[in-house]
Amino acid sequence: MRSKQGIIPSLAASPGAAMLILGIAYTALAWLGLQWAAVMGAGSPVWPASGLALGGLLLGGIRLWPAILVGRLAAGWLAGSQQPLWAEFILAAANTLAVVLPLLLARQRAALKPALHDLPGLLSYLFWGCFVGALIAATLGTAALALSSGLALGDVLATFSNWIVAYFVGAILIGPMLLSWLTPGPRLTPFDQLHLVIVLLFTAALSGLFLLPPDQAFLRTWHVFPVLVWAALAFELRGATIAVSIVAVAAIWAADQGLGPMTAMAFIGTGQISLVQQFIAITALTILALAVVADERRAKNALADRGRLLRLAEEEARARAEELEVVLAAAPVAIWVARDSECKEIIGNATSARLLRLPGPEENMSKSVGENPAVGHFTIFDAMGHELAPHELPVQRAAQGEVVNDFEERIVFADGSAISLLGNATPLFNKDGQLRGAVAAFIDITERKAAESREHLLAREVDHRAKNIMAVIQAIVQLTEADGIANFRKAISGRIGSLARSHTILADNRWDGAELRELIEEELAPYLPHQAAASRRVVLAGPRLKLNPMAAQSIALIIHELITNALKHGSLSQAEGQLRVEWQVEPSASKQRFILHWIECGGPTIAAPGTAGFGLSLIETMARDQLYGSIEPAWNPEGLTVRLTIPVGDLFQAPTFA
Repeated sequence: MRSKQGIIPSLAASPGAAMLILGIAYTALAWLGLQWAAVMGAGSPVWPASGLALGGLLLGGIRLWPAILVGRLAAGWLAGSQQPLWAEFILAAANTLAVVLPLLLARQRAALKPALHDLPGLLSYLFWGCFVGALIAATLGTAALALSSGLALGDVLATFSNWIVAYFVGAILIGPMLLSWLTPGPRLTPFDQLHLVIVLLFTAALSGLFLLPPDQAFLRTWHVFPVLVWAALAFELRGATIAVSIVAVAAIWAADQGLGPMTAMAFIGTGQISLVQQFIAITALTILALAVVADERRAKNALADRGRLLRLAEEEARARAEELEVVLAAAPVAIWVARDSECKEIIGNATSARLLRLPGPEENMSKSVGENPAVGHFTIFDAMGHELAPHELPVQRAAQGEVVNDFEERIVFADGSAISLLGNATPLFNKDGQLRGAVAAFIDITERKAAESREHLLAREVDHRAKNIMAVIQAIVQLTEADGIANFRKAISGRIGSLARSHTILADNRWDGAELRELIEEELAPYLPHQAAASRRVVLAGPRLKLNPMAAQSIALIIHELITNALKHGSLSQAEGQLRVEWQVEPSASKQRFILHWIECGGPTIAAPGTAGFGLSLIETMARDQLYGSIEPAWNPEGLTVRLTIPVGDLFQAPTFA
């Protein structure tokens, strides 16, 4: 439904034009009223200009009062009033004050308003605008006529009562019509317009019965009430005021012409006019009250319907809000909402509070409010490692109108730990298109970033290990000496097999290192297959130490060479021979050292070789170049003793002592 809303603002914006229009209209209606004047240019039985004055000043403001004063003077002049000039001024002032004073009095109580949509509003209009205004106009006007025309006391009382009724009738006929059509109201549809025309035509047709000669006026006056009630119920004040005005015009014109049912009761100018005034006043009051009550009832019903719809909408909105709240709380996505364009308050869901290590989502998560202790325990960086100022954060950028997509940030906490997030931020606008905040959604990609880092590190590690193993194999090939191809192949195969076994252990541990005891046992297994026999001849003593992958390969080759030598020339070459391998980590104030003792006994008598063989050369090379340590062999007659000393450094993953 569309409303008329341009009349009152236009009157207020153009007071000059409003005053001119009101003055011309008032002059016309006042001239019309003076055509029925009972006392030499004054004292008319019906004064329609009173309703126009009330409606005009209610719509345009009291400042339009000069239009009433000038309009009344002009109407008297145009109607050929026989009153002296001073009396005309008093009459004009009386009509002006009859409108202005009630409005001023009612303004203090806020009792008189342009819209007559309820019964209290109509009663205020009837009392202040119609009754009080009629008293003021009748008092001043009758006094002026009594002074200018020399009226007798009986005529003064008759004129006074006639003036009150005439002013009252004009006020209730024209004022509500003007106010109902020029104040905001529902727009009539084409069907409503056709309906109104039909009702008004019926009203005019039935009002035409007033024009019958007195001897034919058999239907009296009440035949018009059904159609007036119809107009009041169907169209409220708009239809009721027009319909009542049609009836009033027909009744006044019929009385003036000596026609209609009232002519048989009284004579024109005395009782007949009084009957017409009473008929119009009672009819107008009844129909207008019915129209306002119908309007009020319809408004209350509409308000009740709107209230019901509003409650349903509120329940629906509450349900949707609860669903959204549950979704936000359960979603594994951090969501932040800035409630203003300056991001002074940023709220989030449970996931965002958990990621930021906050007690709960009710905390203000904004970094744009100066010292906010809730978010002071972390710093935010972009993907390039640049620390972000508050205005560079994605939510703050979005709150300024920027759409932020695929933004990666790293949050570093005070304890040194960090998380990585990836997400988008979008601005929020109000109904006027102005920025009112932003919303952002981010996912935790910390594990993904760690996996990418591990993948990158693994690629580098594979490359590094491949190069190392190739270097070791190259060294084995270059340093291996043999009398023939078969012996060369045998020596090479054993040493490469040692590398393979160490690789198997490392692979089983996902290249996270190898236990030293397991490494030695794996090297001994091919030569001492029976566990019982091995436990009698070989003793391993030392804490559990987990070697890093590079150290494991090098120590495995060293152990392999020592075992090969023991099997060929040392204690393991005879059934009574024994081997003891001991290791320990010596603590030191400056540098820790790993020491391994290889002790053989019960084998053949040995002596130091004249020249270092390949095995000893390989051991020394591995200890020196790969492990940055040293080898100290001792060729005792009862058996070989070797001391391997290696600086700890990054030798172990995590040493633990058994």
